[in-house]
Amino acid sequence: MESETDFQKVLASAYRFLARRPYSHEELKARLLQKGFAPAATVQALETLARQGYLNDEDVALQWARSLVRNRSWGRDKISAYLYRKGIAKEIIDGVQKTVWQDYDESMVARKVLEKHFARATEQPSLAKKARFLKSRGFSAGVIYRSLNIIIED
Repeated sequence: MESETDFQKVLASAYRFLARRPYSHEELKARLLQKGFAPAATVQALETLARQGYLNDEDVALQWARSLVRNRSWGRDKISAYLYRKGIAKEIIDGVQKTVWQDYDESMVARKVLEKHFARATEQPSLAKKARFLKSRGFSAGVIYRSLNIIIED
């Protein structure tokens, strides 16, 4: 009887968390354990939520990735690191990256964020400064070179 009560409390708390925003499986597990719930009841609640369709790491990761590209103009590397910190498996991250970058042109996203960031600059920033900025946003060297129209000879 005690474990059933614990399970119901964990499940109710998990529903409240999920009502506010989407969570990955690992992120919600850590949050529930941090609240002091028993590990066995937490695992049971997470299994129930997954069966009900409330926990789907692929959908959550895809939502986050699209949002990060659209709203923050992040590149592939920074999105991967973010998703990894959220407890998303590498295989899922790779699949999400393929899907997201079919919808968006990474070089175009990089150019737009450059234009927006340096729009008020009184003098033209150096290529190195622009490259560092794009790197901080998680863009790869190839995308940075294409965005800055730098030709590299082998």
